Amino acid sequence: MIKKLLDKMGIELWFAAHLAYGFVQLVFIPMMIPAFVAERTESFENAGLAMAFFGVAGLAAPLIGIAADKYKAHRIAQFLGMASYVIAAAFYICAGTNFEMMCAGSVFFGLGSATLLMLNPVFITFAGYDNKTEALKLGRLAQICIVGVLLGGGLLATMTDGGLPYETIFATMAVLVAVLGLVTITSSKAAGARIITNASEEKESSQEGTKLNFKEVLFSKFGAFLVAIATLCAGQGAFQAQYPNLMEHAFDVPQSMSAGALSIAAVFGLFVVAIAERYSALKGPKALFTMCAFLSVAVVNILLGFGYFPTAIAAFIACALVIIYLQGITVTDMCSPAIASRLSSVGAGYTQGMMMFFISIGFAAGSAISGFAVDAFGWNGLILTISGLTGISCAIISAIKTK
Repeated sequence: MIKKLLDKMGIELWFAAHLAYGFVQLVFIPMMIPAFVAERTESFENAGLAMAFFGVAGLAAPLIGIAADKYKAHRIAQFLGMASYVIAAAFYICAGTNFEMMCAGSVFFGLGSATLLMLNPVFITFAGYDNKTEALKLGRLAQICIVGVLLGGGLLATMTDGGLPYETIFATMAVLVAVLGLVTITSSKAAGARIITNASEEKESSQEGTKLNFKEVLFSKFGAFLVAIATLCAGQGAFQAQYPNLMEHAFDVPQSMSAGALSIAAVFGLFVVAIAERYSALKGPKALFTMCAFLSVAVVNILLGFGYFPTAIAAFIACALVIIYLQGITVTDMCSPAIASRLSSVGAGYTQGMMMFFISIGFAAGSAISGFAVDAFGWNGLILTISGLTGISCAIISAIKTK
């Protein structure tokens, strides 16, 4: 009965993988890693570098995507992505003050996020669904991710407000992901079979795409979009790498309040995703992406203004602006695969892998820059860096013409 109800809603049990992704990638990583590293190593620069290692791990995305296609191992790759989260937590639990172990943990966090973000939509977009069903399931997948943010943010706010040690919080995350991993691998057989059934055309284009010269891909509309994605994610990476530290030191926002802001953002996101789907249907995914990028620049610049002219209610205003900024991240994540598919002339697996490759480059660069920006120019310098990177992405995406 429950399965029939979920099917009617467009939800499958293996969506648990995206629930885990939402909790870990959008709540746990930006909240726990920067705060943990900064406290244990007494360096904001190290916090940025640890997040940079998280981004670098995603450079393996093209290889993971190609291997999953070649060996028809999408389910196994998806499960290993979730297992990477558990391994990452183990490194952080055992790290103490050892920065090298923290970086190793960040690498496994990065591998997990890159794999899940790349492969989870594949179970829908390459399953042979009609347009209506595909749109429904992609929308539900995005909303499941937001539910993960909502539940994870609430849980994390409760644990941090209760003063639990970092090691306990990391262990709790690992247990939850392990349970969701078991749910995923035991319920994804049919989804994996759909990919294999519809794989002949994809395999042909994939083989053709992997032979294409990298320079030819880069110097094309698709390549320009990849650069836009990289710069956008550099700004997002700089933000996420220092998020709890920025909120605490620039606007006097405690960690529990920062985590709560993520949960509130998730609630809004449930409605924003539905509106974004309709806007994309009318104007196209590129118009949606461009609008969100411009909105992000505006929000960050307003945040910069409060950094220079703090007020008594700066903490609440900062949280409100962050909530708006996070909506842009959610929507651009949702529409980016659709834009890539319209611009790319290479195979599906190669397309997704290349996009993750550039996302990872951007995130790693932005994370590394964040620590240097704070040390050299203060917290306002970090906000200005985020604004500049996002503005470059706006300019590039605005110049790209799609069908």
